[in-house]
Formats: sequence, structure tokens, C-alpha cells
Amino acid sequence: MVKVYTSTTDNQPANADVIYAYNPVGAVDTLRYGESSGNFVVELPYQYNVREWLTDIGNVGSAALPFNARYTYFANGNIQESEYRNTASPLEPRYRYAYTYDNANRLLSADYRYYSGSWQNPTRFDVSGLQYDKNGNILYLTRRKENNAIIDQLTYNYTTDANRLASVADAISVMVKF
Repeated sequence: MVKVYTSTTDNQPANADVIYAYNPVGAVDTLRYGESSGNFVVELPYQYNVREWLTDIGNVGSAALPFNARYTYFANGNIQESEYRNTASPLEPRYRYAYTYDNANRLLSADYRYYSGSWQNPTRFDVSGLQYDKNGNILYLTRRKENNAIIDQLTYNYTTDANRLASVADAISVMVKF
């Protein structure tokens, strides 16, 4: 078990901010936070499949916790979908991404969906247009924001002799405030 304390002074606070409990193979089993007089406001259980891949944080079907996540995988270990419930989300509290990959297991796209009685499939928040060079470096990437507008249309440039990122250019010149 690991306890995390934060303080603006040199004194250790009486209560831990976060406590992590681990399973026998060393993966996080439970995350507890919001300790007050020995009780925790939130306790997030972590679950894994037989390959020890993280499958659940909390329960995405429940709004009882402030954050929940679920992950499903392809047989090769690539993430097929990630689903989240964030009760503090200003848009959709329950959403997910479906991922596609090329034959070299490189990410090609992340397709955003949200739940509103049934799963909706807008193009907002999507990541697409990923292309790679022969070394596996990303060459192009496009991202959309909440109003479906393209927020990033990135081109990555690399040095020819050292295979290092030299620059990233964005074809979208509009400044966006966050």
C-alpha cells in the first residue's frame, strides 16, 4: 500500500490524499481518495483480465463514482475500445473511443461516441488521418473538437540521418482558446 500526501508546509497532513493498494502481481487493485477521519469519499476498484490487462476502473454503468473506465482489447493486445464515465463532464458524462490499427499495429483512428439513451456517433473529438513513415514515425494526424471543427491538422517532420523529430506544423492557423 502506498499513501500519497500533499502539503504546502513541511508538515505531513493527518490524512492521505490518495492510497493505492496493489494485487499480488504488483498492479493497482484499489485507489482510495478523499480521506476524512479514516473514511474515504471515493474508492475505485481496478479489474484485470487473465492476461493482466486493465479492463475496468470502477463501473462505467454506474454514476456513483466521479470517474469510471472500461477497456476492451483485440486478441493481439491493441485496445479495441475505451469507455469512460465522468460525472463532471460538461458535455456527455458517458463516452467512448473505438480504435483502428494498420497491419503493423499502428493507430489509424480513434472514433468518438457518446451515450444518450443509445450510442451516438458524431465526428467530434475524432482522431483520424494518421500516417506513418517506414520507421513507424507519425507523419500526419488530424483532430476534431467538440463543434466538429478540425482543431489540429499536424504534419510531423524528421531529420533524415538521426530519425529525430525536427518539427511539427499545423495547417490550422486559427488560434483556439482552451
